[in-house]
Amino acid sequence: MNFSEHTPLTRDEFDRALPPLWPEDLSETVRRRVRACERMLVVLDDDPTGGQAVHGLREVLHWDKALLEAQLADRRNAFFALTNTRSMSPADAQTCIHNLADQLAQIAEEIDQPLDLLVRGDSTLRGHFPLELETVRSAFEERLGIRYDGVILCPFFAEGGRVTAGDIHWVEESDMMRPVALTEFARDTTFGYSRSHLAHWVEEKTGGAVRASDVLSISLEHIRQQGPQGVCDRLLQMKPGRVAVINALTYADLAVCMMGLFDAQERGKRFLFRTSASFVKVRSGVDERSLLRGSELAQPSAQGGLVAVGSYVDKTTRQLERLLQLEGVAGIELGVEAVLEPECEREIARVAQAATAAISTGIDAVIYTSRTRETVHGKAGDLQIGKRVSAALIEAVKRVAQTPRFLIAKGGITSSDVARIGLGAHSVEILGQILPGVPVWQLGPESRFPGMCYVVFPGNVGAEDGLAEAVLRCRNAV
Repeated sequence: MNFSEHTPLTRDEFDRALPPLWPEDLSETVRRRVRACERMLVVLDDDPTGGQAVHGLREVLHWDKALLEAQLADRRNAFFALTNTRSMSPADAQTCIHNLADQLAQIAEEIDQPLDLLVRGDSTLRGHFPLELETVRSAFEERLGIRYDGVILCPFFAEGGRVTAGDIHWVEESDMMRPVALTEFARDTTFGYSRSHLAHWVEEKTGGAVRASDVLSISLEHIRQQGPQGVCDRLLQMKPGRVAVINALTYADLAVCMMGLFDAQERGKRFLFRTSASFVKVRSGVDERSLLRGSELAQPSAQGGLVAVGSYVDKTTRQLERLLQLEGVAGIELGVEAVLEPECEREIARVAQAATAAISTGIDAVIYTSRTRETVHGKAGDLQIGKRVSAALIEAVKRVAQTPRFLIAKGGITSSDVARIGLGAHSVEILGQILPGVPVWQLGPESRFPGMCYVVFPGNVGAEDGLAEAVLRCRNAV
């Protein structure tokens, strides 16, 4: 393969350059291997969208030692601990991760439970890399006296059309394959970057501390032509401080990699992981299940539903426009400028009252932050401005005085804040997906709406009619 990180390709051009798949289906073999594995997988979720590909696992939203001990004592293969660090400054993210990792290391030592630690990050490469992994590594190595043999990097996310080939990370858009640095995601105001080739991306993000030439590639040729043994042989070359990039286009590729990874670990190698949701699915041994039906989601009620939209990516704005065209929807704009000014309280009250009125008459209320990015106070997507806007959105949701028939939050930070702050949820069960890459949680008994299904719709996922389709599914109309 001779791909360029500067050149988009049609899907046909892209596919013609790929080697054929490894001939053996290893998916069930991997699930058996997971069930026999002594190491529990703990996923440190940097926003609440890590369950995009799994079901039957729990996510802890307000973690403390008691909750963590309960999860580590559970007989499931994995669980999620929400950190929400993508909404934090580097200093706050480091403190958060250190506290969580230190507690996990202490509990793991007390109960003699070996762990695989995975920082689940955005499939389009946004987040605190390498800070979070370095913080986890330091906490575990210091407390347990162990040594990690580097980091496995795998942003492949099948459900979102994010794949890696030729060590370049690609985003599938309208039958085109675009190197990720050529998309809007690379222009993120907080976590932007300039390289799609993952070895060079690592060098860029580490400020040169890890050179591109030192990044190990687990190529499609290794995976598809040499199989698990080829992957294992490559991983045995890993040493502390190094990063290995996993190329993958399908879950079959990931299954081959997982077998090689298990083999390398059985030969004494220890790794930390930075991956997206697809890797979590395979490593946790989750089997396939169909998308959730509308009858499994919405509560029987004459009330309308509630949708909260906070994400600023262009895809979300286009999805919002389609949603507002549906019949039976009331769009309620939360003015960003207004919530950054003294009239914030009045604006929140207005929005909450309008949403309450709509829901009580059977209309679906859509509360959305105004789409203007530039304000007199700065860019709406900036962390500090974003926190103030998010706080206002959450307060408006908290003040909605009617129980909605269903609840959808659009955007990772928005979803987290609505669940934890707006609804008081401490832990949730991941039921599955309403659309590919769009997880559904069941809220715990401590929350404002016990047992309610809560749709966590990532900002960068779904077709342009995806948000409208999610609402229709929740209405049990499709």
